[in-house]
Amino acid sequence: MNSKRIIATLLLVFVAVSAVYLAVAKDNSAKDIPNQAAQAAPVCREGEACNAMQPAAKAAAETTIAYYFHRTARCRTCRALESNAREAIQSSLADELAKGQISIQALNVEEPSNRHYIEQYQIAGPSLVLSYMQDGKEIRWKNLDQIWALIRNPAEYQAYVTNEIKSFMGGKS
Repeated sequence: MNSKRIIATLLLVFVAVSAVYLAVAKDNSAKDIPNQAAQAAPVCREGEACNAMQPAAKAAAETTIAYYFHRTARCRTCRALESNAREAIQSSLADELAKGQISIQALNVEEPSNRHYIEQYQIAGPSLVLSYMQDGKEIRWKNLDQIWALIRNPAEYQAYVTNEIKSFMGGKS
């Protein structure tokens, strides 16, 4: 009888700790998602100009935004896709980052205000998309479609991301 009480207490403690962990994890992931008003966005083909205002665009006249799109439920690989992209940008493009020439934004495409990105950038799952903005308008964009193939090799992944961004930015680095 005493062992049943101990097991029941341990299970209750486990449930309580799990609930606290989930609440903290959900709160931390929500901090990464900008609060943006929903907007209708036109469908744009890769490489074409898209005149929709991008909510995460900086006030700078010209900037490149590296959008990492994810879903609410994120596996270890999905988190690695984002962290490796951030690391590549922060280490290889630190000057451009400091000058506001590039930024990285993580957006949950399951949030109602972000769902339009699925059609706008024709993405089917977690993706890294570059968007070149000029005076608040998107001029061109590119989906870095090799990130899933390279994620198992972080050095190759980061080199790919860095090279693609530098090329996308016109070799300005």
